[in-house]
Amino acid sequence: NLIPNPTTDLATLRVDLPQKANVDFELFNLNGQLIYGSGEGQFDAGRREWTLNTSQLAPGMYLVKVNIRDGATEQERTLKLAITR
Repeated sequence: NLIPNPTTDLATLRVDLPQKANVDFELFNLNGQLIYGSGEGQFDAGRREWTLNTSQLAPGMYLVKVNIRDGATEQERTLKLAITR
């Protein structure tokens, strides 16, 4: 989940992990340009949250690609994020 969405300055990315997993995420504009990449980290099971500072980004639509790997499986989710002013 991305909340609030739409956002103006800050958005929170929430991911619920059923078990320990490696997680990374990337923020892209609609032209496919990478704006931000989190790098990979390993996290225990439970809810994880990251704050995205969007205050320097132009208003518009963005995509957040989340990758979750727990050793046996890999999930990729793409979320839309709207930035307004």
